Amino acid sequence: MLIGKSGSMITALSPDQCGERLRNVMRKFLWGSRADASGFKLARGSRTVIRIRGAFAPQQAGGTLVTYRIEPLPVAVVSLAVAFPLSLVVIISMLVLTHQSLSILLWLVPIVAIVGAANVWISDIQARRLIRILKSELDAS
Repeated sequence: MLIGKSGSMITALSPDQCGERLRNVMRKFLWGSRADASGFKLARGSRTVIRIRGAFAPQQAGGTLVTYRIEPLPVAVVSLAVAFPLSLVVIISMLVLTHQSLSILLWLVPIVAIVGAANVWISDIQARRLIRILKSELDAS
């Protein structure tokens, strides 16, 4: 799983050129993404909860060291932390009010596991795409 992964790459571009190249492709990214000579923060507009964040460090021999980290979007993590328990309360309340057996809740365990695994898998694919975009835009190795 790539969430939480850190990495680095080297490019022949200056930090200003790196920021400029990433700003040129910003229309593909979510509002709140940024890129300048000091670093970048990019998140794609999809149903994943990850972003890539990094910094540019000029090298003495020329070029730039680009360090990055894949991390979850804070707003998405807070939203999930609020929505999940709230939805459980609503479901349990509906079952109690309709006099249904609470054993129906056992179906939630595999459903949550399957949906969680699918989200992790899709987020991993999106993280790989973000790294690929970063490498291709900066002509990095």
